[in-house]
Amino acid sequence: MLCQESVKSWAAAQGFGYRFEGDEFLERAPQDVRRRYAERPSTLADVARLVWARELLEDGAERVVWLDADTLVFDPERLVLPDTDHAFGREVWIEPEPDKPNRFRARRHVHNAVCLFAAGNPVLDFYLHAALTTLRHPAHQGPAQAVGPKLLTALHAFAQFPLIESVGALCPPVLRDLAALEGGGAGGPALDRFRDTSPPLAAANLCALPMREEPEVVERAIAVLLDTKGSVLRAGG
Repeated sequence: MLCQESVKSWAAAQGFGYRFEGDEFLERAPQDVRRRYAERPSTLADVARLVWARELLEDGAERVVWLDADTLVFDPERLVLPDTDHAFGREVWIEPEPDKPNRFRARRHVHNAVCLFAAGNPVLDFYLHAALTTLRHPAHQGPAQAVGPKLLTALHAFAQFPLIESVGALCPPVLRDLAALEGGGAGGPALDRFRDTSPPLAAANLCALPMREEPEVVERAIAVLLDTKGSVLRAGG
């Protein structure tokens, strides 16, 4: 709820309209895709958000911005959208190095927790076509993020999409280190690695699905992010 309220407040301050979509929006995915991936709602959401954006643009919207329901805006004054006809987010994903659980590496991806599309842009239809083609392939057995960050990152290598660098993603190890800061804790190596590799953020996807069994960790991390406006994510923070 705090995440959604933070987005709603940011949208109001920007003069944007705001619309919240519940799980029923997954029905926007084509029926054959819904049948095949009925047990993978995150995959359906990757498609449904594109259909949703296209519907709004066809109904007369000039620009449409999608933000995942578990995205927190913690520094709204710094969340400024680019003046482009399309854009996606950039994430720095921190993960343990193989066989070295206390050492972390950073991987950079393009993500769709934030998407921007303007009327008349060609990328929305192209991305939707590429996603549906991938999901409909008889041999496709890809991971849940196959048509989200994985597909976008692959396409970005050639298309060089405009990126919203200030909207990132915080992986579970970073969230746990952030939660440890509440009450004067010292954080940890995952957060240190994130600080060294991520651009400054104004908002971030909090990866609610992998953290669903640790809600208290997410709550403490949110409190730290809101209290500091995300400065704890920056080197020296």
